[in-house]
Amino acid sequence: MSMLRHCLLIVCVVALSVRAMAQVWAPYSALPDLYPSMALAMTYFVNDPTEDHSHDLGDLNGLLGISVQVPRRNARVQLTLTCTGGPALFDSATIDVTVPRAREDYIITPTIPFNQARLASIRQVQTVFITYAVTIDGKAQPPRTETLRVQSVNVCPFGVRDDAGQYTSYAFLFAAYVNEDHPQLDRILQEALQKNYVDAFVGYQSGPADVYRQVLAIWRVLQDRGLRYSNSTTTVADPDQVASQHVRLVDESLSHTQANCTDGSVLLASVLRKVGIEPILVTIPGHMFVGFDLDDESSEQAYLETTLLNAPAGSIAAAPTDLTQLLLSYVPSLTAADQTAVDQFVVAIQTGNRLFADNRIAIESGTGDYSATPIAEARLAGIMPIPFVDRRPSTK
Repeated sequence: MSMLRHCLLIVCVVALSVRAMAQVWAPYSALPDLYPSMALAMTYFVNDPTEDHSHDLGDLNGLLGISVQVPRRNARVQLTLTCTGGPALFDSATIDVTVPRAREDYIITPTIPFNQARLASIRQVQTVFITYAVTIDGKAQPPRTETLRVQSVNVCPFGVRDDAGQYTSYAFLFAAYVNEDHPQLDRILQEALQKNYVDAFVGYQSGPADVYRQVLAIWRVLQDRGLRYSNSTTTVADPDQVASQHVRLVDESLSHTQANCTDGSVLLASVLRKVGIEPILVTIPGHMFVGFDLDDESSEQAYLETTLLNAPAGSIAAAPTDLTQLLLSYVPSLTAADQTAVDQFVVAIQTGNRLFADNRIAIESGTGDYSATPIAEARLAGIMPIPFVDRRPSTK
């Protein structure tokens, strides 16, 4: 997060210079708003060891804190953050640090004990108040209370552009919406088994052919449930420099039976990872689709265009392929519904593969909004799923 911190530090430096030496610190926020999805996803994020954090003190993934200049070397600074007004998002957070150099800008961020269930429950923009209590070398500074806008947990900030026009992608945060532990996924797998779409979910134990069969089985259950593509997106009131996307959580997509490209991709990725097939979220400007490894060594991938789920039969022209024949060979008594489902799935694979091939160079270089995020790698980097919170009324 060092580049992002640098961008926000410029703003803090301006604030400090305006106040001259009368005010040696200013509130710091990693983004202008607090994004619950980001706070939840980055709790265990592993920072790049090559990044320069020489002027960052405290939690290197901290989202709230202060920017400070001290009058002498090795000055001691104590900071306490308190959340008041609106939902209590965290208990008070305190940090006590030594600032090595005088008259240089440092960012101090305490480890904030966010209430994860409360963050995961926020579905509309809210406002909270953050009180900053600062002590420098034992001298208490005048406290400040600032308003902070809190976005819905459904809003994923996937990119930030600074005042100089430099764009930093945070597309890896989409991995937080992939929830392989969601309790509703078991029902999808049970339905696939009950309908004999597949004999068992075995991950990579039986080779690429069975991987395709398992993905098709999941595809068919989602198809049977009436899940279909919806081009509607929710308008998000974001700061100008933040690019974001509204993303439905797994249970929301299943209950609404509609999904845009992002919703469908994270839903399918969740189920794939549940059965031991490693998914990849792929973004290109204005679009997302999902890929998956065909073996446990990640030596070959296939890509799937989820917007074709339950597409009108007349809109899909499917020429017979080797994959079509392979998948149909596993169907014991072929019906028209089987044929349609396989044709639709194969066209979705062909479309996804073509999309990736057409954009491969930009995707692999990570240019702008082009990205590929293997969920396994995101988990190793510490990007955790947004926890499921059951919002149904208690029957007790």
